[in-house]
Amino acid sequence: MPLSTWLNAIRPKTLPLALASILLGAGVAAGEGAFDGGVLLLALLTALLLQILSNLANDYGDGVRGTDAVVVGQV
Repeated sequence: MPLSTWLNAIRPKTLPLALASILLGAGVAAGEGAFDGGVLLLALLTALLLQILSNLANDYGDGVRGTDAVVVGQV
């Protein structure tokens, strides 16, 4: 399977939204004097990987159910 297929499946356009809440929380923590760069890095990595996993699981489920199947003769 080509790499481009995997890249499309992880839906890169959805990834910034997954990271936005983590960055907002980091800003609040910094304002409260409780910022920790290590925690930020791990939280960003976790959110990113969970979003990718969710996107791949969704595509898998669509494939198993045939949701994404093309029906000949329909537009």
